[in-house]
Amino acid sequence: MAQKKIEIKRIANSSARQLTFSKRRRGLFKKARELSILCEADVALLVFSSNGKLYEYSSSSRLAKVEADVMDIRLAKVEADLSKVKSASRKFQTPVSTKEQWNVICRLNTLK
Repeated sequence: MAQKKIEIKRIANSSARQLTFSKRRRGLFKKARELSILCEADVALLVFSSNGKLYEYSSSSRLAKVEADVMDIRLAKVEADLSKVKSASRKFQTPVSTKEQWNVICRLNTLK
């Protein structure tokens, strides 16, 4: 019996969306591992969740440089987010809220 085809669109229910993300992420990582084993290929996979959490897979220790590049990408993303917050704050001539500053500081601390 064939599986039912699903329409590819955003899942409205946040808990169902998170569950689907987790299951599909595991499946994607499994496929990446299988590809590396079957084809003797070096495979690296990066997945960012909607809240910015990084999930990574590397089939080879030679791909360790990817981790350093990932940190650079994450730092650039945080800096870009901070710049957007500051720009929006200036645009509306209101100071950046303490909550927004705290969120950026927390994201910076996760990079260490």
